[in-house]
Amino acid sequence: MATQPLIAAVAAWWLRGVRPPRATFALLGVAFLGVALVVTKGKPTGLFAGGTGVGDLLMLLGAVSWVVYTLGAAEFPAWSPLRYTTLTCLLSLPAIFGVAVLAAATGYASTPSLADVESVHWQLAYIIGISSVLAVLSWNTGNRLIGATNGVLFINFVPVTVFAIRIAQGHRFQPIEFVGAGLVIAALILNNVVARQAAMTAPGNRGALPLPRAAARAQG
Repeated sequence: MATQPLIAAVAAWWLRGVRPPRATFALLGVAFLGVALVVTKGKPTGLFAGGTGVGDLLMLLGAVSWVVYTLGAAEFPAWSPLRYTTLTCLLSLPAIFGVAVLAAATGYASTPSLADVESVHWQLAYIIGISSVLAVLSWNTGNRLIGATNGVLFINFVPVTVFAIRIAQGHRFQPIEFVGAGLVIAALILNNVVARQAAMTAPGNRGALPLPRAAARAQG
């Protein structure tokens, strides 16, 4: 998640042809280095030890997918955040159902019993109602107001919150993990500065920062 703002810059280049500043590519490398330090605790050779590397790659794929999803909302400016959220959730159901059936058929996963489902009904209610529906709707609404590029920056509250919760639970992070986190934060801040400077010096925008869509409508 911490690399998503930088991934968004590369994705925008791929999807929209908007080439990011050269510094973004260097800062993306710095951010990935920071993430690698946190994940491996400073031991890159152990990245794929115990099969965790595959999980890390899947998490990275999920981060890229989330960025594409966020940028995709801008392709439907006439849609309300509620409509975009509802339709994308509905269209995801066949894929989720298909993967679940395939996993059960191959023995990779087992179908939970009714008692299993009832034992975690409050957790399921939270996952479905709060962290899926309400959170995604709020996310899409926020991105409509401040723009996807600025909105993706807020995803960094997730790893910060995780660090805080783990510290509160008594976990002691190694110094190298804080170094890695510091590299990611520094890369994000510098990339934001570079992106804003590039926007200010672009033809027709000299001396002014780009306005989020809501602010632009208000001035218009």
